[in-house]
Amino acid sequence: MTSKEYPEQTVTMSTPKTITILGATGTQGTSIINALHLSPIYALRAITRNPTSTAAQALTARGIEVIQADANDLASLTTAFAGSAVIFAVTDFVAHFATLGDAHLAMEAEAEQGINIARAAAATEGLEHFVAVAGLAGSVQLVAAAELAAVAAVAVAASAD
Repeated sequence: MTSKEYPEQTVTMSTPKTITILGATGTQGTSIINALHLSPIYALRAITRNPTSTAAQALTARGIEVIQADANDLASLTTAFAGSAVIFAVTDFVAHFATLGDAHLAMEAEAEQGINIARAAAATEGLEHFVAVAGLAGSVQLVAAAELAAVAAVAVAASAD
């Protein structure tokens, strides 16, 4: 089976791989969804804090699975990531700064969320790729699943300092 939008791709598997996008209703998450939505080799899972928001409902209307989870809640992330082959996660320093009004506190909040995300991703069976975007630095890290446990351990150790 080929796709008009992706003619070079041939699907040889019976089930598409799940790509989970944390921050799916934001700018970066939406662009990932828009880029991959019509590909026949991926099933998209959008993670949002508020699945009843207008943006989340628009994703549902496009046939995208929308799940509620929060980067402050490790258990919700672990559940939301289950079955994912790829996880794309973005944190939002600006939202923390707007809420907390202090750059240091905002960085701490963002770091804690990053640690939760890394821990949940490390616990995801079958995970092949993990892409993390830190809102503060705008940095992107692509981590092979085999290296993820080490990344989570480093993140936890760094937070203890």
